[in-house]
Amino acid sequence: GPGVTNLITPLQDGMCDGVPMVVLCGQAATTAPEDAFQFAPAVEMTKPCTKWSYGIKSAAELPFVMDYAFYVARNGRPGPVFVDLPKDLQNQVLSPELIQSYTDTKILDTHSDDVGMASLMTAMRDNGDIFKAIRLGYEDTSRES
Repeated sequence: GPGVTNLITPLQDGMCDGVPMVVLCGQAATTAPEDAFQFAPAVEMTKPCTKWSYGIKSAAELPFVMDYAFYVARNGRPGPVFVDLPKDLQNQVLSPELIQSYTDTKILDTHSDDVGMASLMTAMRDNGDIFKAIRLGYEDTSRES
């Protein structure tokens, strides 16, 4: 909610000083309108002062997002990462079926043009076994020469 405004200065300090941290913040429910009580555009407000700022859209993506958040916070130059957790998703029961449904429907094949927070890739082990793996994060194509 609006308490996220109290985080802007510490996040900017962490960004400038290279302090790795993962910050979780509560938010109004995903079904709430933008003018609802306790709603704040937290992800948009924290983008300029974090390495990565993300709003959870399903409880099923939480394990993937948290793994990636800690990776980003510590990898390269350390810095802050922000994860927004809407109230209804904080109360959503996380089950293996929900995670499986999420990975089956939301994690795209890497051959797709629409690369999201996670993608599915096919890889091969040294012994020749082929397996599927979930790749977390965004691909930075701006550095390609």
